[in-house]
Amino acid sequence: MHTASRILVAAGVVFIALAPAGTDVLASTPVMTLSNPPAVTLAVVGTRQLVLAVDNLVTRSPMTLTAAVEPLVQEAGGAVGIALIELGGATPLVWSYNGSEVFTAASTYKLAALMMEAQNIAAGQTNPDGLVCYEADDYEAGWFDDYADGKCFTRSELAQRAGHYSDNTAGHM
Repeated sequence: MHTASRILVAAGVVFIALAPAGTDVLASTPVMTLSNPPAVTLAVVGTRQLVLAVDNLVTRSPMTLTAAVEPLVQEAGGAVGIALIELGGATPLVWSYNGSEVFTAASTYKLAALMMEAQNIAAGQTNPDGLVCYEADDYEAGWFDDYADGKCFTRSELAQRAGHYSDNTAGHM
């Protein structure tokens, strides 16, 4: 636990220890009459705020996050890596689960390639009906088997094959 958290918890314990055992509130109309002096009432309100603040720190704790994620990972039975970087707030949370592990990207490169292709088409730099011709170095086992040296496909056809069918050869082309 961080020093600030320890101080916050210690202050909360002191507030709770100093608070009176009972807090009588009488209400016969919408106006409330408190039997406690204002200083004690402020201590109780301060304690509640302190408890809420500590609760918020605990729920944002990396240990709490890890405890919530681990059962899901165990149940899934796969290799899992997660990285979280909170971009805002006074104390941004940085957390990872198996963050130092290396994972093969597999077909995810196709998304970046398709995004670049779409941007080039939108900017008028690439024609979606332009032809790309197959070369033997492009081949990787995949969905389609109609590739032959010199056979050409439109960029739209290749995008459909790579994006919809995750075809490896289309992704390389």
